Amino acid sequence: MVRPTLRAATAADLPLLWEVLYEAIFVPPGQPAPPRSILRDPHVRQYLTDFPTHPGDGGLVAEIPAGPLGAAWHRQMPASHPGYGFVRPDGPEVTIALLPPYRGQGIGTRLLQQLLEDAEAAGYPGLSLSVHAKNPARRLYQRLGFVRVASRLPSDDAWTMWRAFGDGAPHE
Repeated sequence: MVRPTLRAATAADLPLLWEVLYEAIFVPPGQPAPPRSILRDPHVRQYLTDFPTHPGDGGLVAEIPAGPLGAAWHRQMPASHPGYGFVRPDGPEVTIALLPPYRGQGIGTRLLQQLLEDAEAAGYPGLSLSVHAKNPARRLYQRLGFVRVASRLPSDDAWTMWRAFGDGAPHE
């Protein structure tokens, strides 16, 4: 098992973070991956444009001496331009993914646990995210205390989840 170190994400990590953002897009088995041009879509770009200079930006990179394995970060989205997992403007949204060879080894759990600890220490009421119902990562989110608060699609496939800190209710 790989035992990476975790460190704060910086602007120098943007190439990795863009790759992680692409890897975070769930592709159901048997379906083709979207083209990389999806990263230019304004709804997707908003997760990283000018990172880490926006309020609510914070993140971690998991790495070994040979290089990075993945990352997790959060960003506050305004109600006027909500992200896919928007719950409330003062509760940042999470993006997390590992590069494919490093999945299923507990690295994502460590990343997300540390991100949650850091966000709680920073005083946020909670964190939100969006996950496809069939994405295996959903079980990780539930295990770490995220609860389903909404569904963005009529088919009920895209779940919006919230992890409260203290008495941070999903809605103000």
